[in-house]
Parts: sequence; structure tokens; C-alpha cells
Amino acid sequence: MHIEEYTAYQESEVLALYGSVGWTAYTEQPEALRRGFAGSLLTLAARENGTLVGLLRAVGDGCTVVLVQDLLVRPDHQRRGIGTALMQAALERFRSVRQVQLLTDDVLARMEDFSSIAPAHNPPYLAAIRQFRVLLPNTPLIGAFETAFHRTMPPEAYFYSIPIDVSRKYDIRRNGFHGASIEYLTEWTQERMGRADLKLVVCHLGGSGSICAVF
Repeated sequence: MHIEEYTAYQESEVLALYGSVGWTAYTEQPEALRRGFAGSLLTLAARENGTLVGLLRAVGDGCTVVLVQDLLVRPDHQRRGIGTALMQAALERFRSVRQVQLLTDDVLARMEDFSSIAPAHNPPYLAAIRQFRVLLPNTPLIGAFETAFHRTMPPEAYFYSIPIDVSRKYDIRRNGFHGASIEYLTEWTQERMGRADLKLVVCHLGGSGSICAVF
């Protein structure tokens, strides 16, 4: 089995793969699927002896956000690590993008390590993720961490007033909270006002609250 970028769209093999996993919403609209492939950021194919056995399709800007739209493996080739290999190849391609994460055992272990400082969030998230792994054992789970939005802060905003070498050595920095909410509200406001140069103070009010300056 080898993984390659899928550049020459072949409708028959694509429809056969999607049909094999029961994704009929795609196979019933082949022209829409073709256009979706053409507009994708990246499509990776897994082949065995020339046959398409797995596929990953990603959308996004490739710089700050990458969304894995489709990740599928033929049923007779599942449980062989093909889906994981496709995901790892995509993650390697977009190493600088921080809003995509395959939820592996290592990632869950790291989340558990930080449960003591995020007791209201990490334990229930971990419980839900593990339940999904039981219910959907053949489906790779992808995590989008809320702190990712705050990785765009400039150094003068995210560094603390401590020696710079200590900050860099131990990756000590501000991250902020409720990134998904802040990002959505920022983009929503920019779109409706027709401006990208806004300076905003965004308030997130819910089960917990935070205030974020966006400029």
C-alpha cells in the first residue's frame, strides 16, 4: 500500500470507493462530488496494487485552518492502519496548521495529563471521545482545539514578563479561551460589515465567560 496525491480524477473508482462505505449522498450526485474534488485543498489516495482502497479529502486555507472533509477506507481494507496513514500524511503536509488533530491514544493521554488544570473541560471531553471510539471503532476522530485561534497572537501579546529563553524553552505563552466562538463571531461581524480591518472586543458569555481583543 502506498499513499499519493490524487490529481487525476477518475469518476468510476471514486464512486466505487464512496459506494463501498455507503456514502450515497455523494454517489447520488456525481457531478457535485467532482466539483468538490476540484475545489479541495488536498486529496490523498491510498492504493494497493493500483486499486484505490482509501482516500482523504481536505478543505481549508492551508495556513490557519484545515478541515478533513472525507476520510474513508474500503471495508475489506479497514483495520489495517490505512486511515491513520492517510491522516498522518495530511498532518505532515500541514505541520504549521494548529487546528487539526487526529485523536490518537497519545493525544488523549496528553489531554488527561492536563485534566487537573482543566477539570471542567477535559474529563467530560475525554469521556465523550472514548464513547465515540466504542460506537465508531472504524472512524478516525479529529479534534479542533480552541486554543488554536489564539496561536495567531503576536509575540508582544503572548509572551509573559519572564526571561525570553525560559518562555521559548518551555513553550510558556498566553493562549486565551473560547477560540471557536471568538473566531466565528469575528468572521460573522467582518462578513456583515464588509470589512476585514475591524478592531473588536468580543465577549463570550455562556457556561463560562471570556473577553478577547481582536485586531
